[in-house]
Amino acid sequence: VYVEAGAFLDMYDVYVHDNNATMHGGAVFAEDSIVVKNSVFTDNVAGVYGGALYINGTSSAVDDLDVSDSRFYNNTAMQGAAIFHENAALIVDGSEFIDNKVVGKYNGEWASGAILSTSRFDISNSKFYNNKAEYNGAAIYYYAYEAGDSSIVNTEFVDNVANNNYGAIYAYGARYDVSLSIEDSKFINNRANNSYGVIAFTGTDLTVINTDFISNEASNYGAVYFYTYSDEGKLTVTDS
Repeated sequence: VYVEAGAFLDMYDVYVHDNNATMHGGAVFAEDSIVVKNSVFTDNVAGVYGGALYINGTSSAVDDLDVSDSRFYNNTAMQGAAIFHENAALIVDGSEFIDNKVVGKYNGEWASGAILSTSRFDISNSKFYNNKAEYNGAAIYYYAYEAGDSSIVNTEFVDNVANNNYGAIYAYGARYDVSLSIEDSKFINNRANNSYGVIAFTGTDLTVINTDFISNEASNYGAVYFYTYSDEGKLTVTDS
């Protein structure tokens, strides 16, 4: 499915499987707003970005890109095995990301993230299980191209593995005022085989509230690695 700028796509109650794209968007390539609800994406492959969904909100009409009550299983790409998303806010609620894989290297960039986002996001009531990457966050890789606040609420990260950096989540916002809050969530048995932390954050503020870290492993800093370029940046951990 190709959605050009200025068009809109709603996907309700659909089953999308076994699609392949040489470059981006194994199942869907969208340049504008997309709403996905109660749908399943499985065994889709993209040669580069977005194994299931490639979303580039290039139109000024784009506000939020919504994914709810949906399942992403066994999708594959070099960047963003399930979703590659940029240029608009991403909202994910009540969804599952399981057994997605990012592999290989493109333009010198190592494979990263079941979700790869360059814009702010809000993820809630979701599950990331057994996703795998070579580098930089097997579940979520957030490489900020703009300032903004993102959040993760009531979400589970279990058995995600990055063969090198940052087991479950890598958030990089060094050039911008970027904050991330994680609340009421669980990180269980995630691994970064050769580098830092289950969560790695380079930005302004990282806040972790009422979140469990159980049996996670990394070569350095098993749970959280925090680095800020701001004199006012801070890490806050409460009831975790």
